[in-house]
Amino acid sequence: MKRILLALSIISIVFSNLQLLAEEESKENLSQCLSVEGMSAGWLKSTQKIRDNLSKLKSSDPKVSKWLPAIKRRSLTLRKLKKIGSMERDIFTRFFEAMLEDLVNDKKVLARFSGQTINYGYWSKHINKLTGTKVQVPANYDSDKEYQFFMYYKIGGGMYWNTPTKKWAGPHDKGAKVSGPHRPKAEFCQKVIPDTFQAWSALYYGVKGRMGLVEELKELTLAMSQDFSMSLDRVFLSGYSDGGYSAMWIASRYPHLVAGIAPGVANWQYGNMGNYTFFNFATLVVDGWRDGGYIGENLARFTTLNNMGYDIKCIISHHGHSMTWLEEVETVKKIMAWAKTKRRNLNRKHIKYATWNLAWNRAYWFTIKQMENPLLASLVDAKIEGNTIQVKAKNISVYQIALNDKLVDMKAPLKIFTNGRLSYEGPCQAKVTVDHLKSSKAKFVKDTVTHGGMSAHAFLLTYFNKKSGHKKFRIKGQSWSWVKFTGGTEVERKIVKASSWVGKDVDVTEKKYAETNLLIYGGPLRNKFVEKFTKDLPIKFEKGKFTVGNKVYDQPQHCVKFIIPNPLNPKKNCVIIAFNDPAAVSKELGIPKLDISPWGFRGGDCQVFGIKKNKAELKKLDSVRKKKRRKGDTYKKDVYIFGSDWKVYDQTPIGTIEKEFGWNDILQLKAEAIKEKTGAQVGLYGSQPGYLKWKTSFNKGAITMNDVAVTHQVPEFIMTCELTGKQLKGFVTPDKRGKVPVPNNTLFANKTDPGYDPKTSLLISEIDDVKIYKVASGYALCDSGALGLSASVESMPKPHFYFETVKEFAEKKGTTVKSNNLKQTEIEVTEAVVSYIKKRGKISPRVK
Repeated sequence: MKRILLALSIISIVFSNLQLLAEEESKENLSQCLSVEGMSAGWLKSTQKIRDNLSKLKSSDPKVSKWLPAIKRRSLTLRKLKKIGSMERDIFTRFFEAMLEDLVNDKKVLARFSGQTINYGYWSKHINKLTGTKVQVPANYDSDKEYQFFMYYKIGGGMYWNTPTKKWAGPHDKGAKVSGPHRPKAEFCQKVIPDTFQAWSALYYGVKGRMGLVEELKELTLAMSQDFSMSLDRVFLSGYSDGGYSAMWIASRYPHLVAGIAPGVANWQYGNMGNYTFFNFATLVVDGWRDGGYIGENLARFTTLNNMGYDIKCIISHHGHSMTWLEEVETVKKIMAWAKTKRRNLNRKHIKYATWNLAWNRAYWFTIKQMENPLLASLVDAKIEGNTIQVKAKNISVYQIALNDKLVDMKAPLKIFTNGRLSYEGPCQAKVTVDHLKSSKAKFVKDTVTHGGMSAHAFLLTYFNKKSGHKKFRIKGQSWSWVKFTGGTEVERKIVKASSWVGKDVDVTEKKYAETNLLIYGGPLRNKFVEKFTKDLPIKFEKGKFTVGNKVYDQPQHCVKFIIPNPLNPKKNCVIIAFNDPAAVSKELGIPKLDISPWGFRGGDCQVFGIKKNKAELKKLDSVRKKKRRKGDTYKKDVYIFGSDWKVYDQTPIGTIEKEFGWNDILQLKAEAIKEKTGAQVGLYGSQPGYLKWKTSFNKGAITMNDVAVTHQVPEFIMTCELTGKQLKGFVTPDKRGKVPVPNNTLFANKTDPGYDPKTSLLISEIDDVKIYKVASGYALCDSGALGLSASVESMPKPHFYFETVKEFAEKKGTTVKSNNLKQTEIEVTEAVVSYIKKRGKISPRVK
């Protein structure tokens, strides 16, 4: 009996050990990564090969561990794919099968795709769907080596071409076909760029950095780095025309995502604020001598940033505004060779960053949490030395620093100085928040989610449904609900129409609308939902009028559109469109809409429509437009930017306008102001493009800082340089047609001219050709290339001229440097004008 019991005990122990071994084996077995619970028979059939190979792999195997993040990510994605059709197989499952087969058979992972152009699929959390991007795999790809990655962005027309009309088209337009452009071509990549991953953005509406390009870059590169031996520290952005613009825009807003950029024949329509952030990454300016539209600006940017010590180089070929540079063997080889020397450093100890909106507010370890003055940009120059951090902050109330042991000694005490003053002393923490100014404690505070900007949220969204008749975004959690008002009269309710009402104001409940962005028509006098939150609104509404700050709008055609946090959930946005008289607004202007456009620039937080233009503006309108005036031509709009507390920012008058200022008068005022603020001898100022204009006149009476700030859609920083007298004369001397190249300047023709001051003014006749003059200018003179570089094209090297400094460029025969020591200051034009007006109290246009 004892023998039997002993035998049974031994059997029990052996069985238990076998069970434990089986459990351990099960834990190591990767089949557990992909649960089959609740999945369909079709799904099970489509994933059979994947599941079989998962069961053959163990997590403890050193050969497998590198690929575990990719295996787990792909397994989670498979669970989300309820149906696996030809598209899913083409862009996703076949790669997963190949990866697992290679691991099982001890082969180089995914090397079978070497040299191929693949439709690479990944799950996007941003749009909550499987999406794909065209990727060129390096020739002779080896998963044991490290590779760099180039992302290309499209031209402004997008990727759909309508052959019959010979125009760029939308994805839903009749006759529209995908035409790329995909350059460099696959064959070219295989022969010329054998050691670099190439990818082409898949977003049609992703032009100029908008509509989800940032999210695409983040998600695509992360997935690629897990599936292939592609380094996240070797990501480069490029593109053609607006695609080059996109590369610059993304890098200047999110510098920690890239190692460098090589924008090609790029345009840049956001002024010069973004240039400040180029300090953090490497830039290679790529252009053609005959790119008449943009080479001047690109060379001026190179000149400016090179003079400021930034890592920027230049390569110019013999072509115009085209993609030729992506087909030139030697040029592309040079670009790739340049990239191979660059690496991203997430723990760099010196960063610079600029922003005008908290939608983009971070560079590496530094995050701007709250701005002081919404009318100005925020700048930061932060440097880590040992366990001391010196922060030079401009227009920043609250910021946060993320620390790790590669930046500082986490066991030692930390000191943070802000603008020379000690603002933190204590232990090192993973995150340190510094409130060095009095931050807003309001009920709603602008942050990275509800950041303000009538159009800023468009940058963060991706797709919209053009077929629906209105721009309704198809992104989970980011939809807009159009709320109809039930107050007012029946006539008013009929006038205000929307293509897709989702509900009435009386039906808006927290349960139903807290997780959506709201578009609300009617204001508190007509919309019963808004009425509940009247006291929290930044605008005061009364019968027949509304007040923004200290300005009353009481005309029937006056209407207002403004953005605030959703009262039901401050992490969502709410746009309110209200009017004094809907009938008058409809007749004179048309009822405003949400107007989210992939081409839109900055929209401000509040826009007031229906303001009649003054006599000077109407006279100019008639002289320009020969045909009959269009609806709304006689009206303009006011723009306001809310403070951190979502209220109208300080409307204290800074001075008085004694006589109306037209647009040219404002430009002249800016020329005078930037000269005075910088201590320059001469001020030159040119106009920004029309699409960057907001306020184009000053009426008689009190003027505020907001009035000055919104004469330009985006912050503009003063440029300074040195010009010889001969060069200076070229800007102010009439040409053969009698036209002065830069009419808005601070020079005087005669001592008897109004405003002449013998101590500070300079006569044109006094200019000495060989003397050096310090000049202050606006960015327009850089935008036009007037202050940059030029060359005699025929004498330039072929196939390209690569140069690293302004000095190297100047040494080449046939080149011209149009200014010396061209630099960008940290002083905004708005600051200069405000200072100029405050100093005088009362101002009138200078008569020239």
